[in-house]
Amino acid sequence: MVEGVVVLNSQKRVVLANKSFKKMGDFSSEPIIRKAYWEVLRNMDLKELIDKVFKSNETETSEIRYQNKVYLGNGTSLSMTRGKGIVIVLHNITEIKQLERVKADFVANVSHELRTPLTAIKGFVETLEEDASEQQKHFLEIVNKHTDRLTNLVSDLLLLSRIESKGKELEVEDVNLKEVMEDVLKIFEGKSKEKNLKLKLVTPDMLPLIKVDSFLIKQLFINLIDNAIKYTKEGEIKVEIIPQNQKVEIRVSDTGIGISEEHLERIFERFYVVDKARSRQLGGTGLGLSIVKHIVLLHNGEIFVDSRVSKGTIFAITLPY
Repeated sequence: MVEGVVVLNSQKRVVLANKSFKKMGDFSSEPIIRKAYWEVLRNMDLKELIDKVFKSNETETSEIRYQNKVYLGNGTSLSMTRGKGIVIVLHNITEIKQLERVKADFVANVSHELRTPLTAIKGFVETLEEDASEQQKHFLEIVNKHTDRLTNLVSDLLLLSRIESKGKELEVEDVNLKEVMEDVLKIFEGKSKEKNLKLKLVTPDMLPLIKVDSFLIKQLFINLIDNAIKYTKEGEIKVEIIPQNQKVEIRVSDTGIGISEEHLERIFERFYVVDKARSRQLGGTGLGLSIVKHIVLLHNGEIFVDSRVSKGTIFAITLPY
């Protein structure tokens, strides 16, 4: 097998190892059977995976970085003649990770380079509008509108790149979700009044503090509420904060156009748009919900969506305290 395979017994000693696993640590000539795994391959990522499998008795998956290479490790519990053991299978995904990094760097660099010319174009358009005729103003408005679309796209791409590059390094602090939501709703007071929509926040008076990256959590709810307002013609957008055991649930619901069932599985994909014509008209980038899901996963949370056409949509997010 190309993949590295190692079997450990209940004392976490090596019972079996294939050639690919031995090559990983460059100990192909050494006897490793019956040795403790940490004598063979000392690595914190591997230790965490092994400990998780022994604790949960279920299949666990995690990335393992060792000697400038990245492996996808799958650990599964085994029943053995003397207690339980585990089998670890290690897939070398170094090239895939390098390609992902190159792609992410390219997107981030291109987005960053586009910012300056877009700012210049917008500035010159606004200057030209001052002395333009009615016909010229019409064309300048079109240029301005598309410049704004490109600017929003660049901003979303840069935010997505920033989220992906963070990995596990979140700037975590104690945050009051009620205060965060009040700040976010203030941003959308003008937009909601223009469309005669009600913004409603339902939350208990006493809410425990939650450890999150406040900037990212704010971006998460800005994207969700912006989407809700865009796709709601009448009614209300309601945000509910519901504390539970060891976690908090946040529901963002609207009375908008809804999403048909066939699209629900794909709405978190990058650039996936349910109604392309409507999205272009409203200035959507197709990245908002992808950003939302990335932020939720970074915080070890979960996100669910329930929607009915012409009835509205509910996004439910659970975050651990």
